[in-house]
Amino acid sequence: MTRKKPKRKPLPREVVHQLQNRDRGRCTYVSPGGKRCNQTRWLHYHHLLPVASGGKDTVKNLMTVCSVHHRLTHEKDRNYEPSGLSEYFYQGSKKSTNTEGID
Repeated sequence: MTRKKPKRKPLPREVVHQLQNRDRGRCTYVSPGGKRCNQTRWLHYHHLLPVASGGKDTVKNLMTVCSVHHRLTHEKDRNYEPSGLSEYFYQGSKKSTNTEGID
């Protein structure tokens, strides 16, 4: 018997609006060479600190990513961790590697 996960409630509209304004409706992945992903379709909101680990649905704890970069953040065989990955994501007006105290 397969168990279904309980459905997560949608993000608050105000949070989505703030994310769209901050991230400009575009994937926030920045390559090691400094180039930001141009994808504006198939966007997802990714929690830096997972909800299962106590992460909240706040602008500080969410980033906009395209489906490809979202999948990469979850690939276990590549050993991606939020602290190691965040250096490649645009956070506000600058790159940030600090994930300490994320709400």
